[in-house]
Amino acid sequence: MFASLRGCRFGIARFGLSVIIPSNGLHSVSRSVFKITSIASKYRRYSGIAGSIRPYTQRTPSVLLRSAVRFASTASKTEVKKAGEKTVVLGSSAIGLSPKEKELAMKLGWEEFLTLRKKQRRISIVSSVIGTLIAMGIAWVWVASKEIDPTETIFGLDAFTVYIGGIMCVGVIGYLLGPPLIGDTVFNLTHRGIMSSYRIKQKMFLKHVRKMRVDASRQSMNNPVPDYYGEKIGSLNDYRQWLRDCNEYRRKAKEFL
Repeated sequence: MFASLRGCRFGIARFGLSVIIPSNGLHSVSRSVFKITSIASKYRRYSGIAGSIRPYTQRTPSVLLRSAVRFASTASKTEVKKAGEKTVVLGSSAIGLSPKEKELAMKLGWEEFLTLRKKQRRISIVSSVIGTLIAMGIAWVWVASKEIDPTETIFGLDAFTVYIGGIMCVGVIGYLLGPPLIGDTVFNLTHRGIMSSYRIKQKMFLKHVRKMRVDASRQSMNNPVPDYYGEKIGSLNDYRQWLRDCNEYRRKAKEFL
């Protein structure tokens, strides 16, 4: 009964399957053909594929070709490295990196990078407070060791006022120097193994933020700039929310011109 099928090629268009039936191997695939036909008949009302086994002369829908072209074009624009279940994608932000830098960047996923970035920000905040307290403490010890004449004036101001202002200025300096001197040192020591990948990923992330952020010159009281430097982005959800906020900012800026 399969004599008329000898040497033909068949396919299920919706699934992109194809069955090649050579002239000398017809009986070995007859069971597979019956199985595919029964599956197609079973799901007639859901997918409408019953009777879709047809000669190769009837080409598959163009949607399959478009999907293949879309996948190929997407794969050519990104670099993907799979390690078990983990997939790391480097997009347009990887342009300009050397092959070695790309290899290092692909060792660290975006979710893990954003988590580390959030952790670094918290360490920087704590180190700012610590730097402020240390600087003000040192300044206070120095002031307390001096003999202050109540009648003495400095720049025409009371000595106590000048010294207190000096202590506050030293505290501001400690606040600024805390993150680079204390925070970054602690973070680098606790993550020595991935710092090379982290720095490259940070470079890519900041490049992407500069590309996607809004025009700050169009801000107003009712339309503030949404996190211009992306400092609050600590996860992929935060990044998506940041993109939505940027789009909302652009929409409002366009409507109220």
